[in-house]
Amino acid sequence: MIRKVRREEIPACADLIRRSFLTVADAYGITEENAPRFTAFATTDERLYRQLDEGRHMFVYEEDGILCGFYSLLLQDDHECELSNLAVLPEYRHRGIGEKLLEHAFETARQLDRHMVNIGIVEENQPLRRWYEAHGAVHVGTKKFDFFPFTSGYLKKELRLAGADRNSPELVTDRLILRKFTPDDLEALHLILSDEEVNVFLPWFPMKCLDETKTFYESRYAEKYRQPRAYAYALCLKEDNIPIGYIAVDTKEPYELGYGLRKEFWDRGIMTEAVKAVIAKVREDGIPYITATHDAKNPRSGRVMQKAGMKYCYSYHEFWQPKGIPTVFRMYQLNLSVDESFVCKVYWDRFEEHFIEEGLS
Repeated sequence: MIRKVRREEIPACADLIRRSFLTVADAYGITEENAPRFTAFATTDERLYRQLDEGRHMFVYEEDGILCGFYSLLLQDDHECELSNLAVLPEYRHRGIGEKLLEHAFETARQLDRHMVNIGIVEENQPLRRWYEAHGAVHVGTKKFDFFPFTSGYLKKELRLAGADRNSPELVTDRLILRKFTPDDLEALHLILSDEEVNVFLPWFPMKCLDETKTFYESRYAEKYRQPRAYAYALCLKEDNIPIGYIAVDTKEPYELGYGLRKEFWDRGIMTEAVKAVIAKVREDGIPYITATHDAKNPRSGRVMQKAGMKYCYSYHEFWQPKGIPTVFRMYQLNLSVDESFVCKVYWDRFEEHFIEEGLS
């Protein structure tokens, strides 16, 4: 639960912030000796009491009576505000709490008639920068201070009007409409998911009946459409707006792109057209890069990635579940706002057998 900070909770909040930022300090060689003004060392009860009394908006995330997350907003001129001290205790990380706090901060800023949120980070903390960028923030610059051993980085998040559709908004291309799946699409979705040839290289078995497809829809689409942000599209031809395929991009690292298309529509450039449209959208929304993988036995999928501008990075061997098949996957990547040299190593680090194949691009 996210709620406003109570005055008597200030000491607990100060401790939460210090403990959370200490992991950043340890990771980047920041100490109390070389950076006494860094958040992990400079956050005191008195400082937070003063900020609260000056009107700063403070919120905590509480779980089972434990305060495990925090953020504050400082209102600024020109309908802007500063997001400060967004923190999650180390033992509560990787559970979506930070994302919930961030979305809550953006919504609070909107309610306070703010049009822009300013964010400061340790620039060397590139995973954090990419996380903010994945939530729509744009990197605007850096600055070096004599009293810090690191570079300060700055991002801005422009707030859209309340009610703007941030979950799979409709996209239109020359031949296609990309939109959300609806319960009325179950039969069309079943045609896609039940075809054995289409689903050979996909991480699930072909659907055997409409009930299976309905369960798939509920878990893969309806659930996703209840989230604040998603890119999960039905791929439809303009002429009838009936789904013939699907395409999706995850909103968390490694920002994986996935797609499928009924075989009657293969070799017509349809999927490439759809992929390019979705890439344009996620680039606009601040996703820093995208990845995609394909079975080495399915070069057709690799050609779609190549035509969309993605570059081969490496391959890895996985005992693929749920089908239990030893498989070589090739990983492609397209950098949208991160440095061109950046390569996502999620799969490289996850699988012991990894390598680079010659002659691929």
